[in-house]
Amino acid sequence: MNQQPSAFEIPVALVRDYQQINRELIQALDSGHRLIRLTEVEGQRLLASRLRGSWSAVIEVLGNAGPELASELDAPEVTIFCRGSAADGAGRGLRSGRLVISDGAGDALGALMVGGTIIVRGKAGHRAGLRQRGGSLVLLGGAGRLLADRQSGGLIFVESNQITSASGRGRSKGRLVPLPDPLRKIDSLATEDANALSIALEGLPDAFFLAFDPKPQNE
Repeated sequence: MNQQPSAFEIPVALVRDYQQINRELIQALDSGHRLIRLTEVEGQRLLASRLRGSWSAVIEVLGNAGPELASELDAPEVTIFCRGSAADGAGRGLRSGRLVISDGAGDALGALMVGGTIIVRGKAGHRAGLRQRGGSLVLLGGAGRLLADRQSGGLIFVESNQITSASGRGRSKGRLVPLPDPLRKIDSLATEDANALSIALEGLPDAFFLAFDPKPQNE
């Protein structure tokens, strides 16, 4: 059996300077750690922001992140997995890599993102996908008003009942794609959309999807 890599932990409870936290994070990535945990997180802003590199790693954020988690992330083989919620502006300007948020997210999730993937299991706030130019935004728990405001590219996957007359205001390009119901029926989507969603969700633990993809009960 493949063993999980041991986690390198960075406690952040008493560190309010995001630049110091991110410097330690980059040092851990440069040292080759494949699993890094930011522990005791409670409201720190700009965590894992502006990371740019060719590392292959998972960064777990244990707690509730402050504003602009993983903003301007440009690291194709990095997944940032927030085990709590994230405040406004999470994934702003994302270029590559993946941001996964277990609980809800604040306003302007994925604003100005140009690539990569953002997945939110809880509800996202208002203006998710604001001025999105590329990448995939997967909203499993719905979103607030003005979804896809001025979107100019990329894909936003969301439950069909979350798409209203206010969605996509001022949109020039990009698309809103209704999520399949149940979620495991990805092949019911058009081929291009099914491929994009499969890539976005690849490798996430089964428990992440239990609320959205219940398995049939044994008779």
